[in-house]
Amino acid sequence: MENAIQNKILGERIVFAFPEKTEAGYALALTDYRICRVLALIVVLAALYALKILIFDRDEKHDRLLDVLKCGLLYLPVIVVVLMIKLPAGFVTSDEYSILNDATHLIHDTWFNYLTVFYYIVSLMLLPFSHGPIIMKALIEFFVVGYTVSRTKAYFGKKPGMFMYILFLLYPVIAYTTSAHRLPVYFLIYLALFVKLFYDRLENRAITAKGAFFMLLAGAVLTQWRTEGIYLLVLIPILMFMVYPALRGRKQAIILIVSYLAIQYIISIPQNGIGSDVSGAANDRMKPFYAYTITNMYRNGLDLEKNADDLAIVDRYMPIDAIRAINEHYEDINYEDVLILMNEEFGGIRPEAGYTEYYEFTQALKRIFGNNPDVFAKTRLGAFRYAALPYHITFDGYGVKALAKTAISIVKTVSYNLFIPVIFAAFLCIYCLIRRKWYTFFVSGGLMAHWFIVFILAPASYFKYYFPVYIMAYFYIIVLLIRYFSHDKRAVV
Repeated sequence: MENAIQNKILGERIVFAFPEKTEAGYALALTDYRICRVLALIVVLAALYALKILIFDRDEKHDRLLDVLKCGLLYLPVIVVVLMIKLPAGFVTSDEYSILNDATHLIHDTWFNYLTVFYYIVSLMLLPFSHGPIIMKALIEFFVVGYTVSRTKAYFGKKPGMFMYILFLLYPVIAYTTSAHRLPVYFLIYLALFVKLFYDRLENRAITAKGAFFMLLAGAVLTQWRTEGIYLLVLIPILMFMVYPALRGRKQAIILIVSYLAIQYIISIPQNGIGSDVSGAANDRMKPFYAYTITNMYRNGLDLEKNADDLAIVDRYMPIDAIRAINEHYEDINYEDVLILMNEEFGGIRPEAGYTEYYEFTQALKRIFGNNPDVFAKTRLGAFRYAALPYHITFDGYGVKALAKTAISIVKTVSYNLFIPVIFAAFLCIYCLIRRKWYTFFVSGGLMAHWFIVFILAPASYFKYYFPVYIMAYFYIIVLLIRYFSHDKRAVV
C-alpha cells in the first residue's frame, strides 16, 4: 500500500494515511509517525512497569500506586456516567474533528501545536478507534484524580483527604471530561505537576534523577504546548530549587537548568524548526488576536476620527465595513470567537491582501492599541467578563421541573464563575508576599501571570483558557478548608 502504513499495536490494526512519497510532507509525516510509535511504546512499557509493581513488588512504590488506583476507582463512576451520556455525541468541538483528521492523515499541524496532534496519534495507536483520544483523556483524568486524592489523604488523613474529590466534582471539570482538545488535557498535567511539588514540599521528600527528569519534561511540555505557559520556563526551576534542597548545589543547579533548557529546545523543534527564525509562523498565529481585538475595540468606543489614518491601513487588509457589520450583528457574542475570520458571510479579510498588507495591518493595530489604552483595557475586560460569567441564574416558576432547572443554573453559574478563583489567587499572592511565604507566592504569582497573559492575548473569550488558574485556585481553597475543619495546625502555604 503506497499511501498508507498499516501498524499493529496491542493486537489491533490501524491505518494512517500518508501523503504520496513524492509530496513535500511525506518525510515529515514519516518522522512524526515514528516519533509517535516510540511514545506509544513508552506508554505501554510504563503500563507494564506499573503492572509489575502491583503484582510482584511489596514496597512503598506498590502501596502508593495501589492507593492511587483505589482513589481513582472511587471517581470512576463519574467518568463512566459522563462517557455514557456524552460519548455518543462524539467530540465536543469542531476543532477536535479537525485535529482527528490531521492525526489520521499524519498532517503536521502547528496551529493547535504539534503536541496536540501527537497526543491524538499516540492515543489512536493505543486505542485504535475514533474516540480513542477521548478515552485516553478520561484515563489521564482517572490517574490525576487518584494521584491528587491519594497525596491529600497521605498528608491530612483518610477522612479529610476525601474532601479533595470536591475539586473534581466541580461542574466545569465534569463537563470537559469528554473534551480531547489540548486545554482539558493541559490543565490535568498542570495540576498533577503542582500537586507533586506541593506535597513533596510539605513532606520534605527527596527527588531522584528520574523524578527530576519527568518534572522537567512535564514543565517543558506545559511551556511549549500553550503560549501562555511561557512563564513556566522560569517558574518550574525556581519551585524545584525551593522544594528540593539537594538541587541547590552549584553542580546540581547547573545540570538542572541546562537540562531544562535542552528539553525545552528539543520539544520546541517540531513546532518552530531547528533555526530561530519563526517570525512568519508566529505572526500568522497572532492573526486571530489582531482581528479579534480591533473588531471588539470598534464596538467599545474606539475614536474613529482620532485613529482614521491607522484605520485606513487596517481597511486595506480587513474592511472596516465588515468590522462594523459583524459588531451590529453579533454585539457582545463577538467576544466568543474570531467570528470576523470564521463567518463566511462577513469575509473579514480582503482576498487580494497579501503579506505586505498584513504587516502594515499589524503595525497599524499596534499603534491603535498603544494610543488607546483605555479602549484596549475596556475591550479585554469585556472579553474576560464574557468568559468569567458564561451562565446566569434563571427562574421560571415554582414547579418541580422549574425549581430543578433553577438549582442547576445556580450550580453552573457559581461553579463557572472565574472571578472567584482569580480574585482568590490574587489575594493569596498578596498575602504570601506580605507574610514572606515565598513558595506559595511564586505559585500564585505564576497563576496571576497565566491569567494576565491570557487576559491580554486571548484570541477568543473561552472559560477553558483560564482552566489552570481555576483548578489550582480551587485546589488551594479546598486544602485550606480541609486544614481548617480538620483542625490541622500545620502550615500549607
